[in-house]
Amino acid sequence: MIKFNPGPVFKVTLEHNKLYGQVGHDKKELVPFAKHKFFAQDLDSSPIFQIDSKNKIIGLNKIQNSEMKAHKL
Repeated sequence: MIKFNPGPVFKVTLEHNKLYGQVGHDKKELVPFAKHKFFAQDLDSSPIFQIDSKNKIIGLNKIQNSEMKAHKL
């Protein structure tokens, strides 16, 4: 799970080889378009995962009209 500060928790899940992002009950498919970059289905949003030197997710930047940063819980 990833937390925006301030803001909601963003839950990321893998189901049937598809990646999903969810805030509350609103789950959307995340479609890859570049390394670590995704497009959220039905939204004008681009989540970009922040990766450390060990290839672990440490955060996320969400681009949607402006940039929001989040950290991994």
